[in-house]
Amino acid sequence: MVGMTVEEIAIYTVADLERERVLDDRLRWELLEGELVMTPSPRTVHQQLVLRLAVRLLAAVDETVLDVIPAPVDVRMSDRTVLQPDLVVATLKQIQDDGIVGAPVLAVEVLSPSTRRRDLVTKLEIMQRSGCPHYWVLDPDEVSLRAWRLVEGRYVLHAHAVGDQQVRLAEPADVTFSVVELLPARR
Repeated sequence: MVGMTVEEIAIYTVADLERERVLDDRLRWELLEGELVMTPSPRTVHQQLVLRLAVRLLAAVDETVLDVIPAPVDVRMSDRTVLQPDLVVATLKQIQDDGIVGAPVLAVEVLSPSTRRRDLVTKLEIMQRSGCPHYWVLDPDEVSLRAWRLVEGRYVLHAHAVGDQQVRLAEPADVTFSVVELLPARR
């Protein structure tokens, strides 16, 4: 019989995340249930979608209660989970100098080839478990929006719009738009 060694799998904490960021602060670092994950800078269209949606949300939220914050900003869910959604709407009480404490009111992700599965599966599940009331995913390649709402502890697809279909979302801010309106003008 051949002896086998068992390799211990490291579970990382917020302290480990901070240490790694010091070594290379050009990447976006997240802590997903104890796993350190880094992603490259997003594509231009990604940032344009985030900016245009942020402007619409900022105009619609009650700024005495909520604020809109684009990435990079840490959303500290636990000692083993620190996310950086592309855009968050959080209560003023949640907003600290070093990030957002707890599940935001809304987390928005813009899909990219390197984050697609993580955004549609892992982060969606983490946000659902943490009690984040709203989770939206914009897909620039499909030109679509999927918006989930937490109902009795589970996400239910609340809206799905493609292309120039108008979608109205009343919570956490009353906004109406199409994904095409959020895209930059074609050159």
